[in-house]
Amino acid sequence: LEQTNSTGNGREIAIYTSGDGGSKWSSAVVAGATNFVTLSATSVGDTVYAVTSNIRGNILLWTYAYNSSSFGGPTELITCCSAGYNDASISTDGSSTLFVAYSNSTSVLSETSTDLGTSWQSYTMITSTEQAIQPGTLTTDYLPSGSVSVAWTAQSSTVSNPYDVVFAVV
Repeated sequence: LEQTNSTGNGREIAIYTSGDGGSKWSSAVVAGATNFVTLSATSVGDTVYAVTSNIRGNILLWTYAYNSSSFGGPTELITCCSAGYNDASISTDGSSTLFVAYSNSTSVLSETSTDLGTSWQSYTMITSTEQAIQPGTLTTDYLPSGSVSVAWTAQSSTVSNPYDVVFAVV
């Protein structure tokens, strides 16, 4: 999975597959241009689930099943509002649950799907009090306990330490 601009139409998602451990690779399967800002992906079985944030601040979910000729989606998880979300991260329990966190400059929110993205629970606000969350720093990791670790880098209020790495468990 990679970010590309192979068609000259803006940032796109491309995926290559191999059925022989990496000796030979398929031609790229490219999703339409969405001018995305960030890309995060995880897989369950033979399906890749990816989230992107685009330049309008929307969070989009994409799917790709092994040997498919195209991507599924995108499905909008959140549509831009005055908050304009500019980062997203996805993780899974490896079975049927997907967890997506997304952020703008001051807030981090999350959504959970227990049916591999068919439906989503209402969002949960993790924080809304950060000074300046740095784009591209949001990460998620599904923990064995069933909780999810969420981390990001934000501007600090102290001059001697200009950035903080912030952790939350959801």
